[in-house]
Amino acid sequence: MITQEIKTAFGDMPYPGTEYITNDLEGNDLERKQIREGFSRYENWQDVPRELLLQERDALPLFEPQGFRFYLPAYMLFCLLYTSDAADDLT
Repeated sequence: MITQEIKTAFGDMPYPGTEYITNDLEGNDLERKQIREGFSRYENWQDVPRELLLQERDALPLFEPQGFRFYLPAYMLFCLLYTSDAADDLT
């Protein structure tokens, strides 16, 4: 099953550190600060709740490359497992 393949492929990825989640080092961008604060609570990408992924569904372009690689599998699983939740919220 593809969900298991994602978990296996990304399962041991190390947490990049809070400073590598979003690319706003000066902290002036409130949107990036909110994203960084929300995701920094989860040092294991498998623990990110679907509510946060849904709330921040447009956030991936604002991630640093390290943060993007770390949290991307959470978004991938969300898309595979909760497609109807995302679609319902968009309507």
